[in-house]
Amino acid sequence: MTVTTIKFHELVRALETHPRWRAELREVLFPQEFLDLPGAVKELAEAQRRTEEALVRLTERMERGFAEAAAARAEAATDRQRIWEAIRETNERMEKGFAEAAADRQRIWEAMEKGFAEAAEDRRRIWEAMEKGFAEAAEDRRRIWEAMEKGFAEAAEDRRRIWQGVERLADQMYTMTKDVGSLKGTAKELWYQNRAASIFGLLLSRGHDVANRVADRLYEAQKQGIISHSERKDALAADLFWKGRRRENGDEVVLVVEVSWLVEKHDVERAERRAKILRRVGIRALPVAAGEVWGEGAKSHARLFGVVIFEDGQPDEASWQEALGSIEAID
Repeated sequence: MTVTTIKFHELVRALETHPRWRAELREVLFPQEFLDLPGAVKELAEAQRRTEEALVRLTERMERGFAEAAAARAEAATDRQRIWEAIRETNERMEKGFAEAAADRQRIWEAMEKGFAEAAEDRRRIWEAMEKGFAEAAEDRRRIWEAMEKGFAEAAEDRRRIWQGVERLADQMYTMTKDVGSLKGTAKELWYQNRAASIFGLLLSRGHDVANRVADRLYEAQKQGIISHSERKDALAADLFWKGRRRENGDEVVLVVEVSWLVEKHDVERAERRAKILRRVGIRALPVAAGEVWGEGAKSHARLFGVVIFEDGQPDEASWQEALGSIEAID
């Protein structure tokens, strides 16, 4: 059945039974503002309650503030009283302090005047002591300078004597060095002479010493005017004349050997010069420079002059071939 056919009491029962119908009916019968009115009244009442509570709290705070202000005024009056008493006491202490300060200034001024007088006296005594010290220092400087001049003279004499001693020692060292070098050279010369067959046997076969034959040939050449006496004497000063046949082709050559412990350029030149003298008298000679140590540039000097290099008993193959090339070019 529809709502329009329901009786009023039945409508009331239906509304009681169906709450949702009541809400819909209210929305139809009343505007929204009317429906919101209960809530607004409730909010207004709540606001009124809060206002009253705030007013009560404000009243309480005001009453407390009035009470605190009254207490503060009373305390301020007490503080002002204490401040005036403190100011009075301060003034009294200041007046006392000013008086004491004036007395202190008087005592300080008197002490300063006394101090200035004592300082002036101290300055006078210090100046007198300084003048005395300057005079003593000048005398000390004079004595020190004299002692220094004497010391310098003695040191110069000592240096002169030391230098003379050093020069004598240097001369002795030079002589000793020459003697040691000479001994080393002699020992190395004997070593080559004693081992000539094994040393030069690396390059020559049937090797033997031909010093006597070379001496005879040079003597005859001098008699014939081919060489001079000095050239003959120079050539015979060679350390060793060693003859043999070249192992590669059997050609005979005579090695003109110069032996030194330290081979230098003048040793190379001496061997080359003496070999030239032998070649002038018809001897097919090759110059040889042999030694333990070679000086700077000595080896390159030997190759330049076509001199065979022997170092510690071992031949330098390149210098051997170069020397052979030089003698073949002359032949």
